[in-house]
Amino acid sequence: MALRKLSAVLVRTHTPGNLGSAARVAKNFGVSDLRLVEPAAAPDEDSLRLASGADDLLARLRRFPDLTSSVADFDAVVATSSLRGRDEQRFLTLAELPGFLAELGQDARTAFVFGPERSGLTEEERSRASACLRLPSHPDFPTLNVSHAM
Repeated sequence: MALRKLSAVLVRTHTPGNLGSAARVAKNFGVSDLRLVEPAAAPDEDSLRLASGADDLLARLRRFPDLTSSVADFDAVVATSSLRGRDEQRFLTLAELPGFLAELGQDARTAFVFGPERSGLTEEERSRASACLRLPSHPDFPTLNVSHAM
């Protein structure tokens, strides 16, 4: 069975080290297309160190001026969120994700979108997604580092 083509879109990532950690995680799971929505950090020595073997993915990092242009060529866009204090329309649990992807078909190009470290995705950014994946976390501290969310 062929692997599904997945991409990861990082929105306004502030910390260069998170770019490296995200690149390493992306490569671990076969993501070969890593995109960055501006304004955002740029890869530096710290990000290269944390990429640990995924520096090729950092070198191919594609930058976009906004979320809309970064996901324009995808069949489906899955935003990620803890959804704390937010409207939960179009949300999937982790258990529902495989079924959602199966419905899209093996050839569907799918992007997973991860918000900035400080604030997460805005309501407008989430509204551009086909679905929102709720990442489970403790209710008292629902935020995840972007690379951990990936």
